[in-house]
Amino acid sequence: MFTSWAIAGFVVARRAGPVSSGVVGGIAIAAATSVIFVMLNLVRANLFLDQLVNRADWQNMMMRFKASGELLRLFVNVDYIRGAPFKVAVGIALGALTGVAGSAVSWLIRGRRHELLR
Repeated sequence: MFTSWAIAGFVVARRAGPVSSGVVGGIAIAAATSVIFVMLNLVRANLFLDQLVNRADWQNMMMRFKASGELLRLFVNVDYIRGAPFKVAVGIALGALTGVAGSAVSWLIRGRRHELLR
C-alpha cells in the first residue's frame, strides 16, 4: 500500500513537475485509501459482529462495552467512528511522507537525465 502511494507521488511529480505536486498526489491517494479502509472496517465489524466479540483482540473493547451499558452494535459503531479521524490523519501523514519519497526519486531521475543531455 505504501509503495503504491510512493508510486503515485512519483508519477504525479514526473508529469506535473514540482516536488510539491507529488506530495499532494501521495496525500490524495492516501486519504482516499484511508477513508475506504475505515469504511470497510466498519462494514466488517457490523457484518461479523457475532464472530468478532469472541476474538482475543476485542476483549478490551468488550470490557469497555460491558461498563458502558449501551447496545453492542451502537457501542462498536461509535467506537469505530470516534477512531476514524485519527486513522485517516495517520494515513494522510504517511501519504505525505511516501509522496515526498516518490517525488524525490522523480526529481533525482529528472536531474540525472538533464545532466546526461548536456
